[in-house]
This record gives sequence, structure tokens and C-alpha cells, in this order.
Amino acid sequence: MKELRTIIFYGLLLLVVIPLPAFARMTPVEDSELAKIEASSGVSICINSVSFDLSIGGVKYTDTDTGNAIEFNNITGHDGAGGPMTFDTGDSPIILDLFTVDDVSSPINGRTLFSLVNSDWTQNVYYTVDNLVFCNQDLGSLDIGVIDIPNSYLYLDPHGGVGFEVGLELKVDDFSYTYNTAPTSLSLQGIHLAESASGAPETPGTWAFSGKFRVGNLFDNDPARFDVITETINNTTHVILDLPMTGTLRIEDLAFGGEDFGPCAIDGIKVHRLSVEIPSI
Repeated sequence: MKELRTIIFYGLLLLVVIPLPAFARMTPVEDSELAKIEASSGVSICINSVSFDLSIGGVKYTDTDTGNAIEFNNITGHDGAGGPMTFDTGDSPIILDLFTVDDVSSPINGRTLFSLVNSDWTQNVYYTVDNLVFCNQDLGSLDIGVIDIPNSYLYLDPHGGVGFEVGLELKVDDFSYTYNTAPTSLSLQGIHLAESASGAPETPGTWAFSGKFRVGNLFDNDPARFDVITETINNTTHVILDLPMTGTLRIEDLAFGGEDFGPCAIDGIKVHRLSVEIPSI
């Protein structure tokens, strides 16, 4: 069971998607007017009841050496009830800003960071993948949603590759993988990511969550990192992804292979080091 929890935990991190909404009714601004604008407190973006449908024929990654590929075919985005996806920032706009760390006790004092902060985001987002294909083998379908990320932030630091820190509260009502025409092979109901959780782990009705699940910690000089490096010894290029993280993961109900395993709680997560290295050959 411990191994299954570990697989679920890291799998969910790869499936968390923060979609970018479309903007409507854009108003042209003359150069003379634009020159008068100063973004001294960042740029605020308000989104009022935006909705749209999404349909993607397929996404495919192919290994050029072997020709093996993984494909996600017939991807649709909706609200989980037959309508379009919806987004709304309410009274708290999304804020984009550049700021310089001014703290002599901080290891990154003096560095300039980019930030994107969302403090009150309402969304109804559900993704359906009709066919997951690996090495020409149809492995079935995926359903992920409704995804709700009410609060999140992103910090970027352009030092040593791309350093970053992400914090978010997340709830996913349902994640289901169905193997072709067989009954649902894996079903996760009520997925939560947060900083901490209270309530009896075996009783989802008592659960309460606070704070944000965090990937990376820029201000303690332990960022998540994405980089591309070339080793001088053998002249090979690698993609490097470092993902230290902290927080809690709880799932209200876990079913696998027709068996119901009940709730799952993984609290006090502290991943001090998680490094993924992808060679180009």
C-alpha cells in the first residue's frame, strides 16, 4: 500500500494543470496613453465570468531514437456537466509583478524575482482524454476534474537555470483511469493538496485544510529548478528538474481494480531532494 501511495502522489503532481484563460473585449491603447502608465505595483488582471470550450485532437511525444511514442488523443475541456470551462477572479485580481528581495538575512537578498499571485480564483475545469496510447497500445481513457485551484502563486528566479517556487491549494473531485472497456481500473475521489490538514485521516467528513502545498523554497535558497546542461566529459546534454516540496495530500476515496480501499492521507510531506535527469540520447 505504501508503494501505491507513492505512485499516486508523484503521478498527481504531473497531472496538476493550471490552465490559462482566454481574454475577451480587449481595448486598444494609443502609444501616447500607454507611455503614461507605470506598473509600480505590478499589473492586475481581472477576469469576469470567462468561459470557453477546449478540443485538442492529440498530443504526442516520440522518442526519435526508437520511434516509440506516448499519445493523448481527443482531449476535451469542459465544466464536468456538459458546459464550457469557466473562470472568474472575483474581487481579487491576478497580480503579475517584479520585485527585489530586500532582506539581509535571506540567502537571495538583492535578487529580482518575477511573481504571479492569484488569491481568489473560481473555476470549473474538467479534462477528458479519450485515448491514452503508449507504444501503439491503447491503454484506455482518463477523466480529471472538476479541478479547483482557489489560491496559488508562482515565483521565478533566473539564476542557475530557471529557479521557481509554486504554492497552491488544490481540490480535484475525480481522477479516473479506465482500461479500454473494462470497469474503472483506478479511481481517486476528492483529491486535496494543501500545506496541512486536520481531522481524522479515516473520516473525510472531518477534514479541513489550510495553507498551500509548496514546490521549491526560493527564499531559503532551495528552489525547484529547471535547467538544460551539457556535460563536458562525454558532451551529452541533459534536462534537469529538481522538485523539493512540502505539504499534505489526502484522498477521500481510493478504488483500484474494483476494490475500494477507502480514504488515503499522506501528511507532513517533506521531500528534501527529488531530482529528475532526462538525457538527450
